[in-house]
Amino acid sequence: MKPVILAVQGKIEDRGEPTALMGPLLIAEGSRHPAELADLVVELVGQSAGFRRSLPDGVLTGLATLVRATNCYYSNLIEGAQHPPGRYRTRARGRLQHRARTARSPA
Repeated sequence: MKPVILAVQGKIEDRGEPTALMGPLLIAEGSRHPAELADLVVELVGQSAGFRRSLPDGVLTGLATLVRATNCYYSNLIEGAQHPPGRYRTRARGRLQHRARTARSPA
């Protein structure tokens, strides 16, 4: 497996950790608490869905945009890219404008 490399404040640090550490959490077969953990998962999913339903469309759209930008920024930061968050927003806006122009242009 490829080691995990962290970029913190411009310094790249390879801690030699396997990338499998970043995979999804799985409940071990021998766990003493599978039922309790499953119940907590169901409760969390239900609360998450309820929270989502409680948000007005405008807030939901803005929040989704913010989460996408945050994920993009931190994903790139982990990979060593040092770009400000506004740069991704500007690029995304440019791609959307380009798509709109090409969709309107006659074939």
